[in-house]
Amino acid sequence: MKLTAFNMLAICESLAKISAKEFDLNTACLIAGNLNNLSVPRETIDAKRNEIIAKYAQKNKEGEIDYADDGTVKIVDIKKFNDDINNLMLSSVDVELKKIPKKAFEDMNIAPKDILPIINLLEE
Repeated sequence: MKLTAFNMLAICESLAKISAKEFDLNTACLIAGNLNNLSVPRETIDAKRNEIIAKYAQKNKEGEIDYADDGTVKIVDIKKFNDDINNLMLSSVDVELKKIPKKAFEDMNIAPKDILPIINLLEE
């Protein structure tokens, strides 16, 4: 399945929340398998995002990232930083994801915001 990095990260977050619920064995295996298939692309996106942050972060005298007391970093060129992050988030990711039966969620209370990212993974 072709996804943007942004959509892939949203699916990861949604599946991670949903994975805390109890499902029948088949559905639990589908969700776990999808999370597993998403782990490598997610790590790649996280690494690239960290590279972009390091590239544009304010540096101290030693050339290391200058962290504020609260752990944040100051970005020195916001426009270029935003351009690079946007390009990363819009980049295409090809991931094998399996469909999840919609009926697995019938007896569950779930927020629409948690279902929305995975709506295309649900099947009747």
